[in-house]
Amino acid sequence: MSNDRDDGRGDSHEVTEGPEAAEHGVGVGGTGTAQPWGERATDGDDVIPVSTASVARGGFGADRFVIGGHGDLVVADFHHTEHDSLVLDTGLGLRDVDDLMSHIDSLQWQGDDLHVSLGGHLSLTLVGVRAGGLSADDLHILS
Repeated sequence: MSNDRDDGRGDSHEVTEGPEAAEHGVGVGGTGTAQPWGERATDGDDVIPVSTASVARGGFGADRFVIGGHGDLVVADFHHTEHDSLVLDTGLGLRDVDDLMSHIDSLQWQGDDLHVSLGGHLSLTLVGVRAGGLSADDLHILS
């Protein structure tokens, strides 16, 4: 499995599995194909860690966007109809959706986007997710 990456000097090199792949953020998607974590996904079911470093995008298929830590996070490709889901590992000790709801400071739609502020340390924007485009079934609570 490999991924061609620009090293910032205008040279491209191949990133393969192993330590160099981890250094460059290459992970294995749900289809078993290499994918750059948090940058782009395959056409299968993928696990996409969401970070402040980039906008998370999935591909076709049932993608799982893993939300954790803190900061301003953006998911630009969440589709309830493709069975995408949000996996919440916030470190807040959440046990279920009711716990999650008790930690939400703000939940509002602005235009076509859903904005959620959680526990004063995490904000999440779901681009293009209108009212009714997210349900409790789309949420998986780890902590």
